[in-house]
Amino acid sequence: MAGYIDFDPDANDMPAAGDVNISYAVHPWARRQAVATTAVLQICNYLAEEDIGDRAIIRAARENTASLGVAERCGFRYIAENPSTTDHRPDGLPVIYRTYALNLRDRSNARQAPGLRGGQPSACR
Repeated sequence: MAGYIDFDPDANDMPAAGDVNISYAVHPWARRQAVATTAVLQICNYLAEEDIGDRAIIRAARENTASLGVAERCGFRYIAENPSTTDHRPDGLPVIYRTYALNLRDRSNARQAPGLRGGQPSACR
């Protein structure tokens, strides 16, 4: 297993009603191989096909440049930077999350993950 991905349409602290939180992790040996990018594209396509939520949301600590890159490569747009109300750094200060959103209703420019029905190989690398 290279990692995991999950979505939560009932997550707290979402920017708006209808937002679906996406979370993922990739084991160190599988990083920098488009694992997270492919998984995020697949989960977003699933959410759109199953009509789950209006927007997909990725929140990543601002120093997590790998996750910020995944969001950008998958077509998510930066919307805000906010302190977490639940997650804290070792020094006790709140984690500052950069929040990215992808409109699941407007799939005109949707990127497809490899291996999906009718999908083309992803332009995300």
